[in-house]
Amino acid sequence: MSRSGPSRGAIILAGGASHRMGRTKAELRTGDETLLQRTVRILRGLTREVIVVGGPNLPKEAWARHFADRRPGMGPLGGLVTGLQQMEADWAFVCGCDMPSLDPGVVAHILELAAKSEADAVVPRIGGIPQVLHAAYRRQTVDKLEIRIAQQTSSRSLRGALAHLRVRWLAEAEITPFDPHFRSFIDIDSVDQWTRFMAEPNGTVRTAVR
Repeated sequence: MSRSGPSRGAIILAGGASHRMGRTKAELRTGDETLLQRTVRILRGLTREVIVVGGPNLPKEAWARHFADRRPGMGPLGGLVTGLQQMEADWAFVCGCDMPSLDPGVVAHILELAAKSEADAVVPRIGGIPQVLHAAYRRQTVDKLEIRIAQQTSSRSLRGALAHLRVRWLAEAEITPFDPHFRSFIDIDSVDQWTRFMAEPNGTVRTAVR
């Protein structure tokens, strides 16, 4: 994919323990694809590289490079640092593997804004909540994020780390032309949520707390 300006990649975080699901969320199926396969397919059409950060038993997908989380137990922040350390592109769109309605138009819009931004991160706010796993991060922010991991503070969370980054906040009004019901932000954390999503896949979003 040829584009001028900063290069664009993607990081999929697939290392969560999935205790409430009782199974690996990446292997949940929607149509003829798993959630991980669908996410890789969408992101490889928008970026020059796709990185998956997950455990050793995670299925390996074509068109993606796979890495074990070098910071196990640190949650999404550790997975993001692992991915950014392996990333060659200037910017990475970062998401979980549990987003069955991830919208390529929304992802492309976030990456376009990132490519023009001087910020460290471009993060949507939906319902007032930062959507840190549906956001773009500059590769060079990895050093700032590693400092947060080293500190024994609440900013070891990814949301907490945002206070130490230059963030370009994305308002709901900037998302609605592409996704009026914010369905791209739906994430699945439990069997009940997955059951409800499969029963009504075109339903509106539950605000994700990341």
